[in-house]
Amino acid sequence: MKNRLCLLAMCILVCNTLLAQQAITAVNFNPNTAATSTSYASGGQDYQWGVAPNNQIQNVTGFTASGISYSYASYFPGIVKIRRVDNIDNSGNFTLAWSEGILENGGNTIIMNAAYETDMEDYFGSRTYNKGTDNLFDNISTNSNNIERLDWIYAPGFSSSSTSQFGFAVFERGNLGQHDAFKIAAITGLDGSGNPNQYSQIVSVSTSDYGDISSSSVTYNILKGAVAGPLLVSGGNDQERGAVLTSLTDLGIATGQTIYGYSLFADDLPVSATPADLVDFTNPAFFPNNTQNEGGIDLIAITGVYVESSILAVKLLSFSADLQNGISNLKWTATNENTVSAYAIERGIDGTNFKEIGRVVKGININTANNYAAADDVKAITANVFFYRLKQLNTNGGFEYSNTIKITNSKIAGEISIYPNPVTNLLHATYRSIKNETISLKIYSASGSVLRTQKFAIVAGVNTISVNNVISLPKGEYWLVITNNEGRLSTEKFVKN
Repeated sequence: MKNRLCLLAMCILVCNTLLAQQAITAVNFNPNTAATSTSYASGGQDYQWGVAPNNQIQNVTGFTASGISYSYASYFPGIVKIRRVDNIDNSGNFTLAWSEGILENGGNTIIMNAAYETDMEDYFGSRTYNKGTDNLFDNISTNSNNIERLDWIYAPGFSSSSTSQFGFAVFERGNLGQHDAFKIAAITGLDGSGNPNQYSQIVSVSTSDYGDISSSSVTYNILKGAVAGPLLVSGGNDQERGAVLTSLTDLGIATGQTIYGYSLFADDLPVSATPADLVDFTNPAFFPNNTQNEGGIDLIAITGVYVESSILAVKLLSFSADLQNGISNLKWTATNENTVSAYAIERGIDGTNFKEIGRVVKGININTANNYAAADDVKAITANVFFYRLKQLNTNGGFEYSNTIKITNSKIAGEISIYPNPVTNLLHATYRSIKNETISLKIYSASGSVLRTQKFAIVAGVNTISVNNVISLPKGEYWLVITNNEGRLSTEKFVKN
């Protein structure tokens, strides 16, 4: 019994840790306008979202924490996933949102500066300072919802040898000195579907960890609605804003360790919870579905990674690719490469899975841009499209990914060309193969029935095939499908006159 108690105490101290987060005291943002405008009427009230001149939004570019300047790391474009469990008051997908705005015409006109978005996952995939949600994890009080966990996921992952200089910022709307507590953990593993399956240690953030941001008062309206129904007014007020930064070091991330984002949890997550307990958000032992004030954080729609401004991230000015005669020609231009050692070129055929196909060392220019070029021979690869990205290898052992670009292979193995189309009597098809093989040709009706089947022995290169008995087909639309030895399908639609 004594040993079990000691083990439990150790888990509480290590797994659910209270660390010294950094209070954010000042915010930098670029004024902008809402991307879209939306108006609708309901219950005798008019709703206006992002309608000029009341369409000003504020995109956070950085902030100051503990006297240090931080910048938004735009090269980590993650996504938000909201994890829900139905409860006694809410089931399904609800959006609960607030935006800076005012009431006019005696409260009959509700004006919201932000663009109208019906799903909270889209709403929070931003860095907007004057919109957010109300009572994020509150299940049963006024303006409640059924949210148990919020994930910000960057699927490619990233690592750093300067873990104290990277972090996740949480902004909250609330009264000065009264901001809501929550818990946070870094995502250290993803399953095959891209969902978190491993976590770092858990960090508790208390009211006293927040910084109150000067001149941060915001007038706002709160709206709620079931997706995809209209969002209707649910309240509003004037409040201040506060924020806190949790670094990778705070989260126990080791030098060079790959992470994939972070998750936020209600403050009623038990202190006995371990990182393994965070994966199953449907387990009521760790994710109670009767959360009240412990889940009242009025989260501002700011997600992503922030890095000390003193770290000059590489700036990729351009990245392009084109395919000519079976060769992918890649080109890119970059500046601010002080921390770069090389670029690894990665190729994929599905946009998700990549493999390294070569490396290019950093250029010699220090104060001006460096231009790069690389060639990838893809003549022997049977694929309709190719995806490429750059993995920037840093001198500190970390890495970062570029955006992914896609090019279409117009002259590839497996390509079908049919003629004439529409056809009356004889139908011919050309099929390109990289080797000698036997293929199966089938004609399908528009309803999916197989009407014709033929087999052909073909050779490497372009083959011309005559399709039998097309003249006997009734008028209409059909699909010609060719299957090769590896089971790869190539299809083309044609019309019989």
